[in-house]
Formats: sequence, C-alpha cells, structure tokens
Amino acid sequence: MDISLQYGREQVKIYLPSENLAGWIRPRLQTESSLQDSLVNLSARVEAADFMKQIQQRRLCVLLPDGTRDFPWNVALPPLFSLFRGAAHISFIVCTGTHTAETQENRAILDKILKQIRRIGLFSYDAVLHDCRIAQFADAGKTAFGTPILYNKLLNKADIFLTLNDVRFHYFAGYSNPVKNFVPGVCAFETAEKNHSLTFDPRSRYGAHPWHPRADRRDHPLAADLLEAMNQIVRSRPVWSLVTLSDKGKLYWARFGPAQEAAAQAFVKADQCTEYFVQPAERMIVSPGGHPEDGDLYIAQRALELTQCALEDGGEILFLAACPNGIGGRHTIENFYNKLAAPLDTILAEKPAQYKLYSHKPYRFAQLIRRLRAFHIHSQLDDRILSAIHMRPTKNPQAVVNGWIDENPLVKILFVDGANKLALHPKT
Repeated sequence: MDISLQYGREQVKIYLPSENLAGWIRPRLQTESSLQDSLVNLSARVEAADFMKQIQQRRLCVLLPDGTRDFPWNVALPPLFSLFRGAAHISFIVCTGTHTAETQENRAILDKILKQIRRIGLFSYDAVLHDCRIAQFADAGKTAFGTPILYNKLLNKADIFLTLNDVRFHYFAGYSNPVKNFVPGVCAFETAEKNHSLTFDPRSRYGAHPWHPRADRRDHPLAADLLEAMNQIVRSRPVWSLVTLSDKGKLYWARFGPAQEAAAQAFVKADQCTEYFVQPAERMIVSPGGHPEDGDLYIAQRALELTQCALEDGGEILFLAACPNGIGGRHTIENFYNKLAAPLDTILAEKPAQYKLYSHKPYRFAQLIRRLRAFHIHSQLDDRILSAIHMRPTKNPQAVVNGWIDENPLVKILFVDGANKLALHPKT
C-alpha cells in the first residue's frame, strides 16, 4: 500500500506492506453542516449583534495570529469585517510573540487586512507587526508566579478586543487560544521567558487549560500564569473571539462570541476531532502537516511533542519536516540549535532556574532522542547541521522504512500526518 504524507508544499509517498501498518492517524475534521450559513450571515447572529453594539463609536483592537499559524483568512475575513462598521478606530496587531516579526508571511497577513479595509471603506485604523524586542511597552506589574507583565502600549488605546484563533493542541500551553494572543502574543521578551520556564512543570501539558469545561483538565500552571497576565492587561474591557478549526485554509468549524465561552467550545471540538488514544508502536513516521507547519525546525518540533508518547522506548522515528526556512529565527539559534549540539547529558542537566527562552526546545528534543534507538529526519536542512544535533539525516525516507522491515519483517509502523494539530495519548 502507498501512504502519502505532507512535506512542505509537496507530498512524500511511502510504500508499506499492509501487514506492517500499525495505524495511520490524521485529524478527523469534518465540515459542520451549518458552517457556511453561520459565517455568511454572521452579522445576523445574536452574538454578533451584541458585539456590533459594543463597538459603536469605540476603539477596537483586533489581535491576529502570525504567519507561523494556520488560519482560514480568505474564508473568515469578509464576514468578520462586515461587523466592523461603526467603530471609532480599529487597531490590527499581528501577534508574533517571540517569533520574528518582519517576515514575508506576516506581511502577507497585513496585505489581507488592508484589502478588507479598502473593501469596507474603513478610514480610522492602524495595522502593525508586534516585535517583542523593540515595541513600546506598558507595565501591568507581575503575576503571582513573578512573570513581569510588559505589553505593547497600543493595547491601551482599545475599549474592546477581538482575537482570531485557529484552535489546536499546544504542547506546553494546553491549546492555541485567545489568551495567547495577549500573552505572549503582544508582550515583551522578558514576559515570555519567565512564563515559559514553567514548561519544566509536568502539568504544563497539551489538552488542559483553566477555561476547559472539564474540571480534570483545568490544572495547568503555565496557562494559568498566561491567563492572570492577560486579565491584568485587559482589566474590565470586553474580549471577543472568532475561533476556528481549519487546515490549509479550509474551514471546518467556527464560533464567534465572548472569548472564554468560544474558547471552551473550541477546546471540546478539538478534543473530539484531533485527540487519539493509541497503542505505542516500535517505529513511527511523523509529518507536522507540511507548510506552514514545517517552515523551520523550531516550529516543526511541535509535532513531535504532541505525538511522541505513541512510540515505545527504544523505538525509532522518521521525521518528515521540510524546514525551507532553516533551523529557526536568528534569535533562537543560541538557546535552541547551539544548546542542542551539546552532549545529551549536558542538555538534560539544565534546571528551571537556569532557563533561557527557547532552551525548553533542546531540553525536550534531548529527552526524546535519549529514549530512542535512532532519530531519522528527512529535510531540506544540510546533513552536517542535523548530524551535529544527534539526528540521522536521510534523503530517502523509503530506504529507512525498507531497513526497518529488513531488520524485522513483522515490524509495526505508525504513520502520523498533520501532527501539529493532533494530540496522541498511550492506551492504558
């Protein structure tokens, strides 16, 4: 049988005898029957009518996901902009967090926003890319954990907020969600660094959040710290959200409403569509989901964090990540790539008190590589770069699979595609 997995803007095809297939896992997204009507007629919905009343002659701030995130821009923007007439002023901010602000993908987002602005004839607006290093910041104090709350001063102009979010599992923040648009989305580097040191807490995991409807999924210290910081920034101002589940620009599910209510519904929907309980396999092939999910290695790693528990100790992974943009942003190299090039024991000896932003990535990579027999990767990255960080580069994924079968004709191989939007758990 032939199995195709996403790789950059292309596909990688693997041939596998059917008896060697342990499973083939992909997001089980299905279009909601009422979806098209709910967006086309968005302005007629009760929630939208309330939102439109609230923004009349008031200053609205729209917080947008950046170019490393998947979002159904072309489907969602026209009906959403139909709600904006009557606002006194609208600020559009691309929430880059600690990602590089000035990128082609982020500029493309602003171009989409400007196109809609011209379509509806909006005259009072600004549209900017947040930069965690050079933006002008306001200070909202500290959280109980000690995280400094330094946020983009543009937010102080707003009377009301709207976030756009494609909701998925996030390996240490629980889910991508409206809170993250604020923190770290439009905050300073120092804010993200202090908060992200909580990645060392095992409760900082995917599939949990203080807003989750299930009480057993609310204990999440890192997400709770983010939420406390957001509340300090927002104070009593309303926060609305358009939340979606989409893939490659195709919209499958959407809700519009007050942020907490909309996000809670999205968490449940994400659980239903992208969460799997699987029997761990001895070999696994993982694709983050192609562009933009494997734009660079820093981004692509999310896929491994969300799926690695489906691989037995002593097993092997073949990772299909094109990484046309390299290892990651220049600012990530020192505490991501350079640290990952150190001996595994050195990486794993790091303590939370020594945390520097981005260093959770090499720590987690080292944890995974340490428990494997081999980590294979098919990528556009130079083989020497990959070999230096404990990986086995291959230009021929089929050869790796053939080698597994030659070694053990009964080997079971698990295929995972679209892994950046999945959450795997071992069956118990």
